[in-house]
Amino acid sequence: MGILDFLFGGKEDPTKEWPVQEFAMPDFDLSDMSFGPLHFGCELSLAYVFGRPDLFTWRGSDYCELLYARHGFQIDFENGCLRYIAFFIGPDSLLPDHPKMVFAKPWLKKIAQFTSATNADGLKKILGDASSEDFDNDEIILTFSRSGLLLEFELTTEAFLKRWNIFPEAG
Repeated sequence: MGILDFLFGGKEDPTKEWPVQEFAMPDFDLSDMSFGPLHFGCELSLAYVFGRPDLFTWRGSDYCELLYARHGFQIDFENGCLRYIAFFIGPDSLLPDHPKMVFAKPWLKKIAQFTSATNADGLKKILGDASSEDFDNDEIILTFSRSGLLLEFELTTEAFLKRWNIFPEAG
């Protein structure tokens, strides 16, 4: 037993026996808050449809990350339930370091596709006024509150999209 096993209760990768799957990345559907068969609060086992992730990581005794680098997204589970989705859309200093990493071009179902060419004005035209806007020396963050979720868009200082995070509002 290594130190990480000790710290995280000796937990193994529950996806290690899953087959590697080829799949078309599903749209994120805001009407029912789903990403393919996944919805916030669903069980980890439903992620089986995506197959074994390119990287599985425990970040605590009850929090894990499934990185699908070949498709440019990550899904996180806490206490076995979906808590977070991230789409990696453009260059970013905090991009996961994985040799198979590609940039995603996710769709917000029936509304728009997001790419590294999407800018802040485009997001506001699609989603309306942001709930919050944060500006610093490294990035711009626009957050939109929709259907009990926070849609957080991280943009470059030039206002081009690099990452889209989705997670439930605290409450």
